[in-house]
Amino acid sequence: ILLAVLLVAVATLCKEQGITVVGICCVYEVFIAQGYTLPMLWHTAVQILRGKGSIPYSLLQTLLKLIVLMFSTLLLVVVRVQVIQSQLPVFTRFDNPAAVSPAPSSQLTFNLLLPFNVSPLLTSSALCCDWTMGTIPLVESLLDIRNLATVAFFCSLG
Repeated sequence: ILLAVLLVAVATLCKEQGITVVGICCVYEVFIAQGYTLPMLWHTAVQILRGKGSIPYSLLQTLLKLIVLMFSTLLLVVVRVQVIQSQLPVFTRFDNPAAVSPAPSSQLTFNLLLPFNVSPLLTSSALCCDWTMGTIPLVESLLDIRNLATVAFFCSLG
């Protein structure tokens, strides 16, 4: 747990999305490492609320680990807010060109992000990390061929 908290702290100081790993750690601990299922947890909770049972020792250990993870997450959020001095970052056109582009360019580009980010799951040849350096060019026209990827993506969702 302490190693996970340390690695999450390092990730959070590098990029704020690093803190999302804590949620994955919690789910992993409960359902994979401990082997609990939702019906099992529900049944245990109902028994405890009815006063017909006590919390199993293994569940107490798991709850303690989750409390440590949640407390450390709260502490990391407070530290992160202190590091950025309680101010939101100021982004420029270079950081996020779609945010400052006129309609429909911004909406078309934001919609393109969904199929664009699903594609690395299928083919990892075109990985990209951010808006910067022109990794995702703006969609400036309804006639842009990349709009077909957006339409195909939404159609595949049903």
